[in-house]
Formats: sequence, C-alpha cells, structure tokens
Amino acid sequence: MRTHPKPCTVEITDADDQIHRFDGDIFTPGIPGLPLEMVKARIVAGPLEALFLGTGQATFNFHFNSGDKHDLEYLTRCVKLFAALGNGPMQFSVVFDENRMDSGQVTTERVENANLFSDALVLLKALSMVTVKAGNPKVELSLDDFIQGWDAILEFRNHLDADTMDFSMEGDGRRIAEAKIDRLVTGLTLTIEGYLITAVLAYRLKDDEVENQKRKLTFMKPTILCALIDERDDAAHGGEVPKEIKRYADRHGEGVITLQRTDGGADFAISMV
Repeated sequence: MRTHPKPCTVEITDADDQIHRFDGDIFTPGIPGLPLEMVKARIVAGPLEALFLGTGQATFNFHFNSGDKHDLEYLTRCVKLFAALGNGPMQFSVVFDENRMDSGQVTTERVENANLFSDALVLLKALSMVTVKAGNPKVELSLDDFIQGWDAILEFRNHLDADTMDFSMEGDGRRIAEAKIDRLVTGLTLTIEGYLITAVLAYRLKDDEVENQKRKLTFMKPTILCALIDERDDAAHGGEVPKEIKRYADRHGEGVITLQRTDGGADFAISMV
C-alpha cells in the first residue's frame, strides 16, 4: 500500500506539563474511502517513530544514537525528552494539514541511565547560554562528546552558576589592604571536541575582609559579558579575550581586578585598575 508523506509537528506533553515539539513527516495511505480499521498513519519526527491505527491503538518508539552529532538546540531537546520519559503519563499529539490527532495518555518506560540525561541537560543549558552570547555559531556535538568531556564541562558550568566566588590576595602591605576593589573580570575557557569556548565573566563585590596583610574578597554570581566560540586551538582567542577584559576595565575605571592567563597558560596575572 503506497503512502504519501506530509510534513507534521509532534507535540509531546510530559508529566510536568512541559511540551516537547519535533517536526517530521506523517505517512498516510493514498487510498480514499479506506475503512477506518485499515487506516494506518506512521510518524517520524526527531527521535520518535510512532504508528497510529484506525482502531485507536498506537505504538511509540524512541531512537537516539549517542554518537551522532547534532546542533546544541536539537541535542538539548532530545536530551530533555529522554530525561522526561518514564516520569508519568504523557500526551502525544500530531498536527498536519490543519488536522490534529491525539493519543490520549501514554505510559512510557524510564530509559536506561535516565539520570545521565537529566544531568546532561543541566550542562547543555549552561553551554547553550554561552553560545547565545557568542551569537549562536554552529556548534555540533554528540552525547558521547559530553560524556567524554564531562568533568571539564561540569567545572565550566559550576563557575558560570556559582552564587559566590572567593578570591584572596596577600602581600604588598598597604597596597593590598587599601586598594579600591569592587569588581573582578576574567575569562573562562572550555575545550570540547575541537571547539574552543570562552566566556568573559564579570563579578561584583559582595564582601571584603582584611586581616594582617591578607585580603579576602567574596564576589557575587558572575555576568557573562561576551563569549567566543571557534574550531581552532587554544591560541585562537588569545588576543580577543584580553581586549574584552580591558574594555570592561576601562569602562568601569578604578576598582576593577583583571585576572588573565600568562603567556605560558599555567598561571594567572592579576592587575588592579
């Protein structure tokens, strides 16, 4: 029986009333007047393949290859869906040609390693936030890429999301104790699967304590000033990051600490504007 594909949109409403949308194709019989019990509609959309029968029955299958590379927006949507599977009844709807088919409530099984998807979703959201700041360049990664770079991505995300950041300075006598400080600006870098991702972060001072010749500063959650993403080596952003840091320091004037990697890359140089 020949079928004819038509574009469609699948909407999956999970147990938390979050809607997951995927565009795809619906394949329906090209025979007019077919008895209802013989009607079959096959849907392929994103990671979902479904079969709707005229009898009211439906089957759903989910496929996701962790080694396939996708843009971050699509990868995030897939990971978000798989994290929601098995958490309660879901509602499936298919929209095509101004028609709408609803499945009623469907119970899905929790996927293997479900916590992996939930944890990966947190990291993906952080990385997506940085790509938006970078102007949404094309970044294609697989779930396997995330697993392999997990520790580095987690550290990157933790810096972005930290409520506070502590920073200590000592030495130089009165210069350290009396210097006006109310902000800190620095670059945060992540390398994953050939991509160099850098976020320039600005911190505002929250608490300031001085004891003897040691000064302890606590800064608030950072703001992402800008981000840079490229498919080059670690030297690719070497000139741009210091420029962005200097622009910020010049704009705010006195009271800014700038924290930058030295030419060797292993240590940081501190300057006070």
